[in-house]
Amino acid sequence: MKVGVRKIHRKIHEVLRLRRSFLPETHNLIAQGLSNRSRCLYYLGRIDEALSDIRQAIAIYQVDLKGDHWDHVLASEKLVLYLVSAGRLSEAEQAAEAGLAMAQRLHAGSPNPELVDLSRQVKVEVLRAQGEYESALTLAQETLRSREQHLPPLHGNTLATRSLVADLLRRVGRYGEAERVLDESLDSWRQRPAMFTPELAESMDYFADDGVCGWLDGDWSMEMPAPMEASLESSRRACGLETG
Repeated sequence: MKVGVRKIHRKIHEVLRLRRSFLPETHNLIAQGLSNRSRCLYYLGRIDEALSDIRQAIAIYQVDLKGDHWDHVLASEKLVLYLVSAGRLSEAEQAAEAGLAMAQRLHAGSPNPELVDLSRQVKVEVLRAQGEYESALTLAQETLRSREQHLPPLHGNTLATRSLVADLLRRVGRYGEAERVLDESLDSWRQRPAMFTPELAESMDYFADDGVCGWLDGDWSMEMPAPMEASLESSRRACGLETG
């Protein structure tokens, strides 16, 4: 996964360099470039640099985009995830609350709740990191119900939320339900195996590390993205199964 991300990072970095050669530093396209580069840095594990980029992007958006705007919410979503990874949970909680409040204000004039659901999901990530598993599960289930109603059945965002629900059910000790929901997530993924959803791969790892391994008996004969294959192999090793 990191090899592919590094290539994307280099391309984004070059585009951003070119934009900075003829655009003012406060231009919206500079903010977009910084935001995109931050995501690559995050996946590469360079969290401090990712935080620096997204904070710069947010500062530009605050100048360029007055008032509530979906770009503010999307940047907030990234900021929260990076802060969680850095262990800065108090800041993450504040950013998540602010992003959700803005998304809810924007949704008041829109029939599509996806921006709100996006903000709900990052709040779930904060609650999970804080160990508030019951609260995280309740919010994740609400988000899943919403996404199941307004997104296509095999949408990646729905799969991501369902995978989070599976992990949270496991964390609160509801193992039977947790395995059932993980199986549902894997069934959805198998219908679009070229899709990679980090939340699903992460949940697979968590289940395997916890010794919950029955889901590995499913069909894995299809071609899959390299990150998904890597998660499958690490899960098999954690469960004491042969790999390769």
